[in-house]
Amino acid sequence: MGTKTVVWIPKKLSRTVSKTKAIGNYIVDFYCAKIGLVVELDGGGHYTPEQAEKDNLRTKDLESMKLTVIRICNLDIDRNFRGVCEYIDLTVKNLSLSQLRWQLPHQREPWALPYRRNMLKFCTGGYNMLFFLVCGILMLLPGLFFAVLAIRSLNPNNLITITGELTKKRDFKNYKLKSRSVPNAVKYTYTYIVNGKPYSLCGVQLTHSRNLYKRIAIVYLRGFPRCAYTEHFSGIQEWLIAISFTAMGTFLLLLYFCVG
Repeated sequence: MGTKTVVWIPKKLSRTVSKTKAIGNYIVDFYCAKIGLVVELDGGGHYTPEQAEKDNLRTKDLESMKLTVIRICNLDIDRNFRGVCEYIDLTVKNLSLSQLRWQLPHQREPWALPYRRNMLKFCTGGYNMLFFLVCGILMLLPGLFFAVLAIRSLNPNNLITITGELTKKRDFKNYKLKSRSVPNAVKYTYTYIVNGKPYSLCGVQLTHSRNLYKRIAIVYLRGFPRCAYTEHFSGIQEWLIAISFTAMGTFLLLLYFCVG
C-alpha cells in the first residue's frame, strides 16, 4: 500500500488519495481508487523524445486497466495551481483533454515538447517566439550601423575638419548635474556647412557664454556630416550605442534560437 496523504483538489472532489501507489509494473505519483484516477507529475526530465515515448507507453498500459490517467507539468503546479485543480475536476467529469487544454496553457500533446519552451511560453504570456526574432534583428541593425561609424572614425582619412559658427547660446545659473550643481553653464549651438547644407552641433559647457568662441573647429565623419564633434572626433558615443544595441539584439536572437 502506498503512503496515505491528503492532496488538495477542488472542493467537490476533496478526498484522501494514495501517493506513490504501485499499479501493475508501475509506481504512479497519485492514485484515487474510488474514481480510478491516476495523476502523474512531469518535471523537466519528461520532456525528451525518449522519455516521452516511455510515458506514452506507460499511459496506454494504465488506461488498459480502465484507469483515467492525466499528466501535469510541474510548472503548472507552481504557477497555475488553480487551473490544475479545475483540470482535475473537469477530468473526473469525463471531459476530454481537448476541452480542457485552455485550462493548462503548458499542457501539450505529444508530451515531447521541450520543457524550456513551456517555461518561456509562460513567462511571455504565450506570445509567439517570432517576436524575439524580429526585435533582435531590429536591435542589431542600428548596432551594426553605429559600429561601422565608430570603426570608420579610427581612420584619420575619414575625418574632416570644418569651421563652425556660434548661432545660439543660453546661460543658466546654478545648473544642475546628476550629483552636483554648477554656478554657470551655457547651452550652445554651432552651425557648419557641408556641401551647401547647414548642420548643427549642440552641447553644454560649464562656463559663461562670454567665454565661448564665435568660431571653432568641428570634425565630422566623411559621408556622415551629422556625426560631428568639437575639436577632435572621439567616437565614444557611437561605440556606446553600437555596443548597447548589439548586445540587446544578440541576447534576443539567442533567446529565440536557444529557447524557441
